[in-house]
Amino acid sequence: MPCWPLLVSTACLRGVPERAVHLCFGNYGGQTVQQGAYRSLLPFFNALECDHLVLEFARRGDAELEVFREVKPEIALGIGVIDIKDNEVESVDVVAGRIERAIEVLGEERVRWVHPDCGFWMLPRSVADAKIAALVGPGATRCWKPV
Repeated sequence: MPCWPLLVSTACLRGVPERAVHLCFGNYGGQTVQQGAYRSLLPFFNALECDHLVLEFARRGDAELEVFREVKPEIALGIGVIDIKDNEVESVDVVAGRIERAIEVLGEERVRWVHPDCGFWMLPRSVADAKIAALVGPGATRCWKPV
């Protein structure tokens, strides 16, 4: 019998033209609510009926990027490059380095989106604005092109 999260996500996404699945491992301040490794979720990811995965990597680091080489190629990948669990604003160079590393490991064709790890609702507006500027501001787009 398939796992219940797979059954629920399949039922919820059925009929939706563009389907994305996001996975969080914690919340503001880095309080972990989920533990484990992406590798253990590979069977789940590959069984999903979705178009892309929206993944947290800025907080977790890039050690598990290579796992996503094993995700079926029709699932596009969105890589989190902005840590939303910390008030420290990343520099353009840090963000660009995260993007370049993801492209180096996964290939430009697999990295379809770069984005924050999750939403900004827990951060002060000024911090959220500065973090977005690090992602889309002048110089930040040297290794990707905004759509």
